[in-house]
Amino acid sequence: ALEASLRLALAGAGVRDPAAQLRQAATAAQRCDTAAEQTQLQLKIATQARTLGQTALAQQSAQTALTLAQTHQLNREHAQALVLLSEQAASQGRRAEAIERLTQALHTAPFDAYDLRYRWEWELGQLLRRQGDPPRAIAAYRRAVDHLERIRYDIPIEYAEGRSSFRETLEPLYLGLADLLLQTATQTANPTSKQTLLREARSTVEQIKLDELRDYFRDACILPLREDIDRIAARTAVLYPVILPERLELLLSVGREIYQATVPVTAGEVEQVAAIMALKLRYERPTDDEARQLYGWLLRPFERTLREQRVETLVFVPDSGLRAVPLAALRDEQGYLIERYAIATTPGLKLLQPEALQHGQLNLLLAGLSEPGPVVDELPSWWLEAMVSQYRQMRGEERGARRGTSVSAESAGQARLRGVSREEKVAALALPGVVREVDQLAERLPGEVLRDQEFLLERFLHHLDDAPFRVVHIASHGLFLGSPEDNFILTYDRRLDMNQLAEALKPKELAEQPVEILVLSACQTAEGDDRTPLGLSGVALQSGARSALGSLWPVSDAAAQLLMTEFYAALQQPNITKGQALQQAQRALIEHPRHHHPSDWAAFILVGNWL
Repeated sequence: ALEASLRLALAGAGVRDPAAQLRQAATAAQRCDTAAEQTQLQLKIATQARTLGQTALAQQSAQTALTLAQTHQLNREHAQALVLLSEQAASQGRRAEAIERLTQALHTAPFDAYDLRYRWEWELGQLLRRQGDPPRAIAAYRRAVDHLERIRYDIPIEYAEGRSSFRETLEPLYLGLADLLLQTATQTANPTSKQTLLREARSTVEQIKLDELRDYFRDACILPLREDIDRIAARTAVLYPVILPERLELLLSVGREIYQATVPVTAGEVEQVAAIMALKLRYERPTDDEARQLYGWLLRPFERTLREQRVETLVFVPDSGLRAVPLAALRDEQGYLIERYAIATTPGLKLLQPEALQHGQLNLLLAGLSEPGPVVDELPSWWLEAMVSQYRQMRGEERGARRGTSVSAESAGQARLRGVSREEKVAALALPGVVREVDQLAERLPGEVLRDQEFLLERFLHHLDDAPFRVVHIASHGLFLGSPEDNFILTYDRRLDMNQLAEALKPKELAEQPVEILVLSACQTAEGDDRTPLGLSGVALQSGARSALGSLWPVSDAAAQLLMTEFYAALQQPNITKGQALQQAQRALIEHPRHHHPSDWAAFILVGNWL
């Protein structure tokens, strides 16, 4: 009877009078066989009573649990009771008492109770922050992060819509610490202390970015084993935005110096402008207003610093919605940002190796698909139908074929057309520009060429395994949408998923001449999901390729072919980086009479090593 009463009371749902049931359970709990069991039940009753708004019962049960735990030296339960009393005091505005109770709990809890300690230190940090005590709040947040790191691999992870319970629950802890560190740095006059705070803040945000990639790959074991990329050559700056609810914090690293700027704009405003610009770029609409607005927020605070430091290359570490907007397309009165700086993107500062391109003979594995074969029969019907629909709309237009089609993450899986012939599917997927792209690149660089019927899945993977190619170039439709296992590239006969590609390239990572760059000249990311650009980052990270070049949205077949030709022509010049080669190619298209709109050239981003 006691067990049934307690179960009903603690469940709450489906009980006619849960408060009365809870009071009966509190009385019945006194008949428990052991003090430990009685204490634990009183703690559960106190927690449920507070949820039901039964303040007096919550206080009484917590106090009973505290007395029992003290009497019988139950340290863990003793600490838990103190925390309940602390939360009760905080809810009633008695902040000093709440802080005192929580501090006592932390002193009482077993030393290795990290599962409790990280949560309580986090609560203490929030209380101290609200009390106006940033130094002690930072110390509490730091201890919380330290405790969490000790048990992170023991925490069960559940995934929902590609996001893990770990990140969704605990990202606010890291962001809260970074927020405090950045605010404190703003008010710190001592240059050395300020730099220390800024580096710690950036390192804390890095943990969030690492967890995003762990979520994307559903791999909790991805580790930051690489060197920080800001330890690199002169005239390179790393732009690191941190989007906070009520402000935008910017960190610019040049050499070993970090510059800070705070922009009074909300997260909602930044996300909205970025989303509008990303959508306009996909559909070839004018973007000047959004491009100028984002430039004003992200770059204007550092214009003088960039000039004084004679920066030539900008490395962008985007946050959330900014991942869907290429930095190259931002502009001011003088023109596009790419006209002044070479630009690269990286998912985090500790994930990719900053080693310079070894100039010399760049032997190439070149695979191009201008017209698909049997692979058509194993493609997702919703994507095929979207391609056919676009083909029908654009048939006869001067701009010709497009590499990919705009599909939203939400519309994936929704069928639109019926009765599409196989011939029309093949025609919709045809890329005439790939023929010229393959011919021109084959003339410029030595290596192996797989065209159309030769571009078979097993044959391609065999070539990767058989020879030490430094450049792998794939000119074929592909899509980044959702999880890595859902991403694919078309070979003539079958789909090549990103995990297969990564497995084929990974063994070359530690070779004397690893894959310098993986180029995906017809792949795209899905519309409306700020996580899908992680697919490009993931290809470079998981495959061991030092960098990846791909597109964020569908582009003109002719424009892509021209950009790739210009990119490789520039890459063969002595003493030029991959970032500078892409800059030259994009500037060439800006000057082109038919391809000057950023929708044609800004889609291509260089992820990872830009040297």
